[in-house]
Amino acid sequence: MDFMLESGASQIRRANPQWQKLQRRSPKLFRAFELFGDFQNQLMHHLPHAWRSLAVAPSADASEMDVLLVQDTTDEQLTIDWAVLVGDIVHNARSALDHAAWQLVGLNGGTPGTHTQFPTARASKDFDTKTRLRGAHPYVHETVRALEPWGGGAGHWLWVLTQLDNVDKHRLLLDVNSSSNSNVSIQDPETGEWRDQWISTEGRQAGDVVRTAPRGTMKVRQSSATMYFEHHDGDAWDGNAPQGYKINAQLVLEFCLTAAGDAHDAMGRADNRRRRDGEARADTP
Repeated sequence: MDFMLESGASQIRRANPQWQKLQRRSPKLFRAFELFGDFQNQLMHHLPHAWRSLAVAPSADASEMDVLLVQDTTDEQLTIDWAVLVGDIVHNARSALDHAAWQLVGLNGGTPGTHTQFPTARASKDFDTKTRLRGAHPYVHETVRALEPWGGGAGHWLWVLTQLDNVDKHRLLLDVNSSSNSNVSIQDPETGEWRDQWISTEGRQAGDVVRTAPRGTMKVRQSSATMYFEHHDGDAWDGNAPQGYKINAQLVLEFCLTAAGDAHDAMGRADNRRRRDGEARADTP
């Protein structure tokens, strides 16, 4: 599903007919993308200064030196609001898949129940559609298995989506943190030229002195930041991409939402195939 992720709910509603079609087909999935657009917009304006950032300040001693200092700029209410918003995003996306599973069982003449949900698993050996999709057409079982919605499978991000939703529903607010990157300009004492260097707050604590320079020869010109999901003991997902590298929260959410949209489309196509087969049999003399 080729989604154009725009900032703000109103822009999404006006973007193109694709969004109106999505809203009719799956209000929950539409809401997830809508909230994600709002989340991106908020990050753009507030993230660089939401946790820790770098600032130039006079040295605490009597020397004519400046220090590049890590300062705590945490806005606790903002971080709580973001955790709640992220939880709403993943829950709406995950719910859209469960709603589709429930509907597909009913459309096939089955009886959905408390067992009915979109199946995911930690590994392929643990994956099974028989219970979660009991009563759905074989085309649906075939389609969902082909998605490989398990850890490390083609549908890895569907499994991650389930893990994030479970943490938010059953444990605590999703734990997110940020590292800030600042473009720091430092003047060469011999040539007078200014040289830029990107410096991160990752692994540093508030109050840490990153470097010193003579008074007036160091400036923070620009800051950006990246948000990550924190991994805790007992979490099934370690916070990394399948290849093992660390991945930021914005990309995690984008991958999860895109995977949910693709899965929703695939299940819809499976049901269309079921319906066409039924119509063909009805037309056969």
